[in-house]
Amino acid sequence: MRILLVAAAVLGLPTVALIGYASWVNAHMHYPSPENESGFLRAYDSKAVVQPFIYREESLSEGRASGGGAGTKFVTHSAGFNEYFAMRADQADSLMVAVNHDVSTRLLLSGSRILSQSGTSSTGFRIEYATRNTIGAISIQPLAPGAVHRMMPLPDGLKDVSLNIDVREEWFPKGIPPGVVGLVPDSDR
Repeated sequence: MRILLVAAAVLGLPTVALIGYASWVNAHMHYPSPENESGFLRAYDSKAVVQPFIYREESLSEGRASGGGAGTKFVTHSAGFNEYFAMRADQADSLMVAVNHDVSTRLLLSGSRILSQSGTSSTGFRIEYATRNTIGAISIQPLAPGAVHRMMPLPDGLKDVSLNIDVREEWFPKGIPPGVVGLVPDSDR
């Protein structure tokens, strides 16, 4: 009888602790939702800044990706904006500068603080930002050759390009903890 009581205690105590921990995690879990996305991420669309650079006889093809992760300490959000189009080759730098300016302006208009900006039109740009509860990073990749299969080549001076913008955010339910602002989410995470 004593062995059964000891066995029950040895097996039962970890089981109760595991159930207690699982209940705590479930009660404190936060899930990705529009309510914990930054205003920038909810509203951003790259088409408006790209449209003036698209060659008039061509169209825009786009791809969108988004994702997120739940957690007890923070929630992650990610998004990708991919535009494929033909443009004048001599406007590539102007497009990159316009996209960087557009992203920066929209961040500020959405109430974000820009923590740092770096890059060039040829290497791409990176912008790190914060709001009251969110830290984030935006990578504007350098223009890449577009993967369009054409029956006829483009006229001289035009090229197919791919513009890719990646956004990563972390939302903290109790506000950004001290010391975390320097740990802006990397686009590789």
